[in-house]
Amino acid sequence: MVTARSSETTLSEPPRPARADVAVARVAVGADDGGRPTGRRRNRFPADRTSRWVTRAAVALIVVQTLVRGWTCLRGYFYLDDIAFTGRSVDYPLWSLTYLTTPYNSHVMPGSFVWVWLTTRVFPLQWTPVALVMIALQVVLSVLVYRLLVDLFGRRPAILPPLALALLSPVSLPAFEWWAAALNQLPMQIALVSALLLQVRYLRSGRRSLGLAGVGALAVGLLFSEKTLFVVPLVTAVTLAYLTTGTLWARLRRSLRRDLLVWSGYALVSVPYLAYYVLDVPSPLRPVAAGHDIADLATQSIFRATIPGLLGGPWHWVRIGSAGALADPDAFFVVAASLVAAAVVAATLVLWRRSGAAWVILLGYVALSLGLLARSRATLVGPVVGTEYRYQTDVALVAALALALATMPVLGPFRRGDAVLLEPRVGARRWLATHILGPLSEAGAAPAHPVEASRLTAVVGASLLTASALWSTAAYDPLWVDNPARPYVTTATSGIASLPPGVLVGNVSAPTEVAWPLLYPYNQTYRLLGPVLPVSRRLSAGQTTSELVVPDEHGLFRQAGVVGPRALPGPVAGCGWSLGTGSLDIPLTATATDAVAVVRIAYDAGRSDTLAVLVGARRVTVPFTAGRGVVYLAAEGPFASIHVESGPEGTHICSDDITAGVPVPVPGTVP
Repeated sequence: MVTARSSETTLSEPPRPARADVAVARVAVGADDGGRPTGRRRNRFPADRTSRWVTRAAVALIVVQTLVRGWTCLRGYFYLDDIAFTGRSVDYPLWSLTYLTTPYNSHVMPGSFVWVWLTTRVFPLQWTPVALVMIALQVVLSVLVYRLLVDLFGRRPAILPPLALALLSPVSLPAFEWWAAALNQLPMQIALVSALLLQVRYLRSGRRSLGLAGVGALAVGLLFSEKTLFVVPLVTAVTLAYLTTGTLWARLRRSLRRDLLVWSGYALVSVPYLAYYVLDVPSPLRPVAAGHDIADLATQSIFRATIPGLLGGPWHWVRIGSAGALADPDAFFVVAASLVAAAVVAATLVLWRRSGAAWVILLGYVALSLGLLARSRATLVGPVVGTEYRYQTDVALVAALALALATMPVLGPFRRGDAVLLEPRVGARRWLATHILGPLSEAGAAPAHPVEASRLTAVVGASLLTASALWSTAAYDPLWVDNPARPYVTTATSGIASLPPGVLVGNVSAPTEVAWPLLYPYNQTYRLLGPVLPVSRRLSAGQTTSELVVPDEHGLFRQAGVVGPRALPGPVAGCGWSLGTGSLDIPLTATATDAVAVVRIAYDAGRSDTLAVLVGARRVTVPFTAGRGVVYLAAEGPFASIHVESGPEGTHICSDDITAGVPVPVPGTVP
């Protein structure tokens, strides 16, 4: 067994091979003349210069990611579930257990709700602060990924392709641009990388506090997404596969004995949480779809979305809804991406022993994600949901880790573990050196020195991934930025601020392209604009107003009409219904069934009076002013008639225009 016993991660010394075999062994990524990993670099560049160069390249990748994705993010806007979250936060105080613990579409996310509540209270319906927080969290995540790669493999050029994959793959775009996805995914991914990083540092230093801090990262991540539970099998798999030696059974026994306190911590957090989620949370799991649907989901997800996305694709998108898009690569690119991915995996398996464990970890993680998707959202939406990246954004991180583990030896030493090093396959490397690298070097198409060749391979790989991902991101940008909710909400927010005193706002549905009806009641004015619409400006049940406005399809406020059942014609010629002269019931042509219906009464009054009007179970005091006017009142439905009580002596109010139902904007009018 090959293990790491020094800070330079030298391989245990086999019998010294012949000169030709030494040359072949140097083909290894980051290997020197003796086949040693480049923890001890023997090339024309000093180690410290190489480290600085790698650090600068990593910083450049983080800056590129931040600028490119940040530009798109800042120009985006609230979308779908974002609207539900902000509207819901207005209804509760921060300390409300109902607000914090009620699942949303089977997601348990009290930490996310705190995030939404604070943001909405401090910056109501302002997108820039939301985007800046997401950008900051993405930078934190990117730095953590870089630190994880450095802690595992050192500052070598070969970490750049996995870093580029983790930072720029479009698979993670939704978790960065869409707040609703970021609320779950960004904290979850930070917890995932933090737990891995802390586990590595715990095994390297022997400090149990670091291992228990990884448990803390899991606990914090679970406040934002139940999918953070996937951290447990991932940390376990990496520890057993690459940080513990021996047979599988020996690794299990050794890790349990050595790390019992840490594993107990993970169990104490994850098992009760899982029990709570399964027993108390409305389950997203539904009957398993038909076999052909599952196969279609796997095909769509793996070959049309995941594999192209990990190579910087999908290069082409198809719009979904009013903002955002699904992966939609051409068939040629699907086949090409699959062949490239297969070639990368095959190359690592041919050149390195023990690289297969990395790909098994990735496949296992993808299988977990697909299994959850097949039993939840896919049963409602269908297999096409596999091309929606927001359900698999974390796969990019795991794929980057798998690529790194399959191409680089882990650096030692570990006080509580042993690095399982990749072993070069000498025969395959001899063939590669003889038939590929040798002729290319002689033709001047590749560096003569294998270490230089490996550095060039890393740089080219990272550059190609970056260029491919930037192309796909640029194609996604207009589909995400062109969001009809921005002009609608911006116009309505400005209109609220300029409404004349005394004017109230009615509750209407937003246009479908702004908020889907499936979001009801959060597609309604009082929830959609709730963060900026004071309660004093709303026509609530039992209230009246002579000035009611509602937003039109553009967010402009118009005077309100009412659509619904009308009052039957009144019996008094030239007057219709004589209100206040006696107690009377006014029947409607149909029942007003709205939860809260608006009654519009157009009238002609000889003098100003106040009458009591009984609508359903609600008794409302309604003021009427002298002359012609309109009054609106709101009451809970259903009701099929309106009862008006007698007024003071001499009251004479005529009305033959009474309607109950929902308010609608009257085109061309202004408040």
